[in-house]
Amino acid sequence: MAQKLFAMDRLSFTRKAHAALTAYRFVKAGSDTATVDPCSVQGEQALGVVDSAWALGDEAVQVYYGGIVYVQAGGAVAVGDFVTNDTSGRAIKAGGVAAADFIHGVAETAASTANDLISVRLMELPSGGAISDIGAGHKLLVIPIASGAGDESAK
Repeated sequence: MAQKLFAMDRLSFTRKAHAALTAYRFVKAGSDTATVDPCSVQGEQALGVVDSAWALGDEAVQVYYGGIVYVQAGGAVAVGDFVTNDTSGRAIKAGGVAAADFIHGVAETAASTANDLISVRLMELPSGGAISDIGAGHKLLVIPIASGAGDESAK
């Protein structure tokens, strides 16, 4: 039986497409603050996901940065996997590739192959974290904090 995809409680902003965009893929900041480009470097920082294909030009682009959205998978992804982007802006499992990957969200549905659509709960987390499987299908994400940051004992 096919899984049911869902999108809800989505937060978005509007930009212009600096380059052609493919629906359901991650996008990054363009050459200026008014535009977006497709993500093209694996694990790079993303602004969000577009849900329609766009040609470059003056047309407004909805970029979703919060909530649960549809994203095209770049390979197999399991429910609960932290995801980042591949070189085409598709969602791939984070942590198996490089520790420097930005994490863009958590898979709410699974993909068995590349180009499947999945539901992803978006959250942009910094690079350099470590993902550990702590058993029973649970994962722990450890995010490094700069030395002295949040250290109340120094006061």
